[in-house]
Amino acid sequence: MSDRATTDTMLIVKEITLNASRERVFKALTDPQELPQFWGEGVDRWEADVREGGRWQSSGAFPDGRDFSVRGTYLVVRPPTVVEMTVEHTGMGAVDTRVRYDLTQTDGLTRLRVTHSGFIDKQSRDHHSDGWDQILARMATFVHGERLTGFAPTCD
Repeated sequence: MSDRATTDTMLIVKEITLNASRERVFKALTDPQELPQFWGEGVDRWEADVREGGRWQSSGAFPDGRDFSVRGTYLVVRPPTVVEMTVEHTGMGAVDTRVRYDLTQTDGLTRLRVTHSGFIDKQSRDHHSDGWDQILARMATFVHGERLTGFAPTCD
């Protein structure tokens, strides 16, 4: 996995090569039955109307027992190559952000590029960057059981 996060743009870019078809990866990123299985500890519900203008929401509980809810709107949905959506951090005091997934396929492998933008400070950006590392590692295992490329952080 490779990653780039810069203080100038408050942007996170993560890329991972997965041993799975583009269609399989797209399904994992959009199916409300699959997302909670790899997204993260505490996520117990995901709802999604996967179409441009459709809404999505995930919810669960933090390890300390506090409930959370994150939601947004799908801006771009082009199966199986692109999904872009807003991320609204309800009740967490965070600024709304935007996530885009770009999927390309070569020789049966899928390159997933995640671009997460809209951060207003380095602390929030870095926290989310760490979270993406965990999500993508779990996703790689979920879609095929192995991660093909290494990771070397370059975050300032």
